[in-house]
Amino acid sequence: EYAVVDLILGAEKQGGDGSLLHYNAPYKTFPAALQEKLMAYCHAGGNLFVSGAFIASDMQGNDTDRQFIRDLLHFDYGGTVTDLSDENISGSGLHLPIARRVNEERYAVSRPDILVPLDDAFVSFIFDDCKESAGVAYAGDGYRVLSTSFPFETVKNSALRAKLMGAVMRFLLN
Repeated sequence: EYAVVDLILGAEKQGGDGSLLHYNAPYKTFPAALQEKLMAYCHAGGNLFVSGAFIASDMQGNDTDRQFIRDLLHFDYGGTVTDLSDENISGSGLHLPIARRVNEERYAVSRPDILVPLDDAFVSFIFDDCKESAGVAYAGDGYRVLSTSFPFETVKNSALRAKLMGAVMRFLLN
């Protein structure tokens, strides 16, 4: 019944060996039950915005997880951005400073994923310095999805976060 779902995953990640990295709780980005619900939602015509630092790397543990991000979200894992000075993202006519270092205002994203578009998907946001993909957009198969490897809430400026959400909604609802 919802035209868009905004799934903010932040820094959720489960270790590749099954160990839990945050607060000793099961914070896998896309557990099997969520994968099923998102597939059903999108295949019924729903549109999806996903943001999270580890939305690709956390899905490398098995073939089923890798296939989920490839088939539904239309991206693959391309490594991580390790240079902490690469603090700016560009796309959709926006320049977005994100928190990459520990600070007193918001959590830092020290190693965000690089997202590689697949099929008819395209790069929607890039890390300014390294020119790697920070976001992938896809429109096809009856649904739209926009995924970013920078958590939405790490954009430092609230006015820029509002503009970013406006751009996301324009793409998803076209």
